[in-house]
Amino acid sequence: MPVMKFALGRMDEFLFNASRLTMSAIVLGLIVRWQNARVIDYSVDAKPRGKQYLNILLFALMTGFAYQVLFLVGIDRTSAGNTALIMSAIPIWTALLALVLLHERISRGAWGGLLIAVAGTLLVTFANPPANGQSGSLVGNLLVSASAFCWALASVISRPMMKNISPIALAFWSVALSVPLHFVVARHALPQIRDVVADPWLVAAIIYSGTFSTGLAYAMWNFGIKELGAAHAAGFQNLVPVVALIASWLLIGEVPLPVQLVGGALIIGGLIVMRRRRDA
Repeated sequence: MPVMKFALGRMDEFLFNASRLTMSAIVLGLIVRWQNARVIDYSVDAKPRGKQYLNILLFALMTGFAYQVLFLVGIDRTSAGNTALIMSAIPIWTALLALVLLHERISRGAWGGLLIAVAGTLLVTFANPPANGQSGSLVGNLLVSASAFCWALASVISRPMMKNISPIALAFWSVALSVPLHFVVARHALPQIRDVVADPWLVAAIIYSGTFSTGLAYAMWNFGIKELGAAHAAGFQNLVPVVALIASWLLIGEVPLPVQLVGGALIIGGLIVMRRRRDA
């Protein structure tokens, strides 16, 4: 997130998104090729192919386009720290949507943790920024919240799809199918490509964000789930706001604010309570 904030201060936001997602598509495509991963395993589920591919397309539009645009425009209008804290609340939206759409039950203890985390999210989102505007704007916070909700909704919808669809292949196609749309959105900034290529720091930011953040991270995350299990692996999500706050402070000078620290503590604490009560 600090790397994205750095890049967005130097180039058009939509051109940056199109460039980094192109890198992501290349990296994920190489991983799919290396693993020889099939998109759909028809030996597991015999659903009609047309419906399966339609679901993949809808998932791609939701995660590869809608989520990416909301997240990009949001982080450009708020701080990297706020973005990390709000995005760390994705498990909250996932739990609520799973309750409504998949009828998954939540224990009373988990509800308590959920309410604590919601309070932290609302505190970070609606807190009045100080005079220097360092904590970000309300519009940016709301856009990032919308992107978190969009990602959670896609995660819940994808659960039934994962029965016979490769997670890596799904990640690749969700990015690859949306890249042309991102270039359409960024068409007004395409003449800036020469200036971007001439700036080694911008090139490095695009390569890092595309290769690692939305490229190799997908593969590493799926490997972690395979080796540790979803519940154990999900616990490491709590490191995201901690790392982002420290990195934002060191790399781009965003000093953590008291409201961010309090809100972040509530979010992480609530998520820990939710996970312990769920696993008990």
